[in-house]
Amino acid sequence: MGSQETIGADAIAGADAARPSFANPLPSMEEGAGPEVFGAGNQAPAIPPLPAAFRVSRTRFGIMAVCGTLGTGLGGWLLSLADTGADLVAPGFLTAVAAFIALPSIYMLFKPRTLFTLTEGGILLPRDILLPWREITGVGLVQLPGQTHIGLQLRDPETFYSKVSPGMAFLFRASTPMTNGAPVTLSASMTGTKPAVLATWIARLADQARAT
Repeated sequence: MGSQETIGADAIAGADAARPSFANPLPSMEEGAGPEVFGAGNQAPAIPPLPAAFRVSRTRFGIMAVCGTLGTGLGGWLLSLADTGADLVAPGFLTAVAAFIALPSIYMLFKPRTLFTLTEGGILLPRDILLPWREITGVGLVQLPGQTHIGLQLRDPETFYSKVSPGMAFLFRASTPMTNGAPVTLSASMTGTKPAVLATWIARLADQARAT
């Protein structure tokens, strides 16, 4: 089960201070639970000029590409030393796994995928699906195994689900138990920008839109 965190001023009182958990479902910004500031010196960086696209970090895939390539080379070298069929199993498996990691990582390294884009009108998801700022009523961090996601509470989740593909809608609904009720999550750990900072930007933009 994932855990969620608010990003308010009380959450940044100290570097090691524990942040309160989100309730289930996420509280709305109308209730004063939206993020305020988060970052170095208790001040989040300024919101970047819009549109701002967030892509998969090249650093992460660069490391995976190097490790996968080295593993493929090592497996190939071990295969060249094998004398019998039985000796081919382990190095063959190593080579296959390493190549499986290396090839897509190299592709993503040179052609990083855009995860989402912050625009004047809202969050633009893949396949030109727009999530309007006014529809976002709460923002928080969702801790999942190995990475942090941004959880979004929506005014009407079903309307959003109707705009996406049936497969994507199914995945969003199926992941709700793991995200403590967040109907939509954005992968943040892979962007190279701190998830808390991204969540703060999203909350501020949504709050500004809702105030106009």
